Amino acid sequence: MAETTTAKAANKSASKVSNRLRQGFAALVWRVNRQLQWFQGAHTEPKPPPKRRCPCLVIARGLYSESWHSYNIRSQRALHKILKQKYGDAANVQFFIGPWHQNQRKVLLIELNNTALSLKEKALTLLPESLVLSAALAPGLYEINDGEHQYYLYKQLYKQESQWQTLLRSGLVNNLEKARLALGCSAEQQATQLTQRQLAALTPRGVAKLGFNYWQQGLQQQQGQRGRQLPWQQLGLTVAGIGAVYLLLSSVYLGVMNQRIDSELEQVTPQVSNLLDQQQQLQQAQQALTELRGEFVNAQRVNAFWEVFAAAAQTENNRITYLQSNDSNLVLGGEIPEALPLLRQLHDLPQVATAEFASPPRNARTGQQYRITMELTGEGQGND
Repeated sequence: MAETTTAKAANKSASKVSNRLRQGFAALVWRVNRQLQWFQGAHTEPKPPPKRRCPCLVIARGLYSESWHSYNIRSQRALHKILKQKYGDAANVQFFIGPWHQNQRKVLLIELNNTALSLKEKALTLLPESLVLSAALAPGLYEINDGEHQYYLYKQLYKQESQWQTLLRSGLVNNLEKARLALGCSAEQQATQLTQRQLAALTPRGVAKLGFNYWQQGLQQQQGQRGRQLPWQQLGLTVAGIGAVYLLLSSVYLGVMNQRIDSELEQVTPQVSNLLDQQQQLQQAQQALTELRGEFVNAQRVNAFWEVFAAAAQTENNRITYLQSNDSNLVLGGEIPEALPLLRQLHDLPQVATAEFASPPRNARTGQQYRITMELTGEGQGND
């Protein structure tokens, strides 16, 4: 009972630590809506913009346009160089290269509007809201309502690859039916509405699921500075903090699991020890029985050997000159007036399974020389 209480307390402590770590990570993520209101983490109430560059900033869908492009270039580094040459140093262009799948890489191209350009100087990492939500949401059709800003997001699995696209609500696309048609959904596809509160909760979760590869592609640099002049110290502290969060969470989880396993082992150990002792006793008994059976069989064969030998030796006018025994076989040789009656006599003994001449008897001056091969059964006179 005490061990169960300890395990429950450890689980409760781990849950508290996990919640605090998630809250700490969410505090590093900021979101800006179309009205340029700032929200921190999962909060739904706007806050003043941070005085320093925030670690991660997610900008609303209405602050940029997006398009998808495909390239059959396996190396992400080579593709990044090609895209940099293609778009140059355009301040309003940002691209995110996806994983290699089906012999191609898909690239999400983001073009910021004039309102969003000023936000680049206020964040270390800039991520589009649609990319973040696609990582947090399951496949399906979603209608996102963020105040006056509304749009649709459709995510599906195609050939084991997650694909998604968004569509802003406009005069042409002003209802769900038209959105289904424009996004290529079926008419039966149900839509899930996301409120501002749900959007706020999904934002830090989606940033965490995107991973380091997309965080790195969203890195921003201050105007007039090169990439090597980015505030790496602050960024390093941010990444180190995130790593420490996951490391601490993993350590707490492993500690709880080890404690639970130790508790279960303590309960099972006496039963296992008892079973092992019984198994050892059974093996010893089986070994003793095997040895006893072997000794009994050997004793039977020895007894059968002497009984057969005595029967042959007591036969009238039988002079034994040769005797050989090997396990259950017995070879008897000698000289007797007639060898065939002796063969029949030995064959009829209960200790003899088979008896036959090893070679035809040969006539001698005083009788016949014989050699009889017998297979013993191991039965003695005392056996039923």
